[in-house]
Amino acid sequence: MERAEREAREFVAKAQENANLLNKTVLTIEQQAGDDGRLFGSVTNQDIADAIKAARGITIDKRKVHLEDPIKNVGTHMVEVEVADGVTASVKTMVVELT
Repeated sequence: MERAEREAREFVAKAQENANLLNKTVLTIEQQAGDDGRLFGSVTNQDIADAIKAARGITIDKRKVHLEDPIKNVGTHMVEVEVADGVTASVKTMVVELT
């Protein structure tokens, strides 16, 4: 019983540590875009989860990346990511035009 409680506390502590790291993270995702800044395609939950894995080595399930709609324009977007139950982070995501 004590071991299970200790493991649960360690899991929450690790999740909070990852959330703090993600709060400081700025992701840059390159996409093809037209002259008006609209993307050819969009940036999805999976794209953001993959960018987090590449940048920080933290595996996030794409269902834990909360986007109301896929990102369809270049610019800076704040994306909510659920690291664990009750532990969330805001990841600054910059979508730039592919050169």
